[in-house]
Amino acid sequence: MDFSGRYGPVDTAAIGRLIEVHQTPVLKGVNTTHLTSARAVDAYLQFAQQRLVNSTAGGPLAAEATMILADLETLAANAGRTIDSPPEFSALHSSELALTYRRAAVEISPDNADAAADLGRTLLKRSIPEAAKDLLLQSVRVAPTRQRFESLLEAAAKSGDFVLVDQCEKQLASNQLPSELPVKMMSPQEFARTGQTGPPAAMASAVNANPGPNQFNRSQQYRVATRPTNNQVRGDRVPMSQPSTAGQIVDPTLPHNWTPKPSASAPPTQPERRLFW
Repeated sequence: MDFSGRYGPVDTAAIGRLIEVHQTPVLKGVNTTHLTSARAVDAYLQFAQQRLVNSTAGGPLAAEATMILADLETLAANAGRTIDSPPEFSALHSSELALTYRRAAVEISPDNADAAADLGRTLLKRSIPEAAKDLLLQSVRVAPTRQRFESLLEAAAKSGDFVLVDQCEKQLASNQLPSELPVKMMSPQEFARTGQTGPPAAMASAVNANPGPNQFNRSQQYRVATRPTNNQVRGDRVPMSQPSTAGQIVDPTLPHNWTPKPSASAPPTQPERRLFW
């Protein structure tokens, strides 16, 4: 953070002074005449990356934890400065730190396809297609998926590797590639409930599935009131000679052929049967 100009402009003399007071040994004794602050930050991040890799025993769990740190820094970078951000917050620093974590994850576990694919896509977004292509190739060799081949196709096209583009298109044309999208297994009953949006529909579905000890005949089954649109009438069409209940909440326990009785007085402000109140 010191090299980013937090305390004022950073020239080569200031960079030299900062290196001297820091405990990080990476640039000690280096001639800073032509050293920019960006290169100094990059050297410090590479040093931190190597220390992180050396501090882990390797394996998928260590790489997974490092990828989580990268995701957190990416979220912070995308969110930008907020009211809760510390004074030293920098979206650019968070973005570079996320990249460092992703590189460390690949180094910790080279066989982790997720880590290689994440770093490859990050580099692809930064317009570094050649390095992205190598990482995405590494990921599809370990665990090919449709999404990884799509990213590899983009990296190959941007890097000018049209032979690889043709190979990716052939792979994507097949139906054998698994997808990275999450798949949830559902029973037929659970799947049917995904189409029910209102409480009355959900209630009717539950009643039809479990009618209980009292079995109703077909003319006394529960009905669900729906509010029809201007161009569509749902349910049974009501004869013109009978008062219409369109747009009203109907008691579902009433018989199928029930019709409201005409009344000379003004209708009540609330239905008599307070099923939903």
